[in-house]
Amino acid sequence: MEKIFDFDKPEEEQEALILAERTADFYKTARELSNFIAKLPLDRSENDELINLIIKQVQAAESGAFLRGFRMGTDFNEWLEQNIPPLEVHSKNKKEVKS
Repeated sequence: MEKIFDFDKPEEEQEALILAERTADFYKTARELSNFIAKLPLDRSENDELINLIIKQVQAAESGAFLRGFRMGTDFNEWLEQNIPPLEVHSKNKKEVKS
């Protein structure tokens, strides 16, 4: 990920950003789709509308997948806290419990 927070903006104007990391397979498939669309008998405005709809659908899928993954992670963390005792961490002369 390139950035998570834009620290150049004042705090009240910052937006949390999580950039999608796309795989080589994503780009390969996008190129195949692009080549296929180029062969369709679409005028410029139809082509633009189709591309915009595809982008909108991909972004919705990425957002939904992220939210599902985040929820799964938080659910798993809650399960861990309820079922696994905290790890004991030993530092120089102290014994600390890490939670």
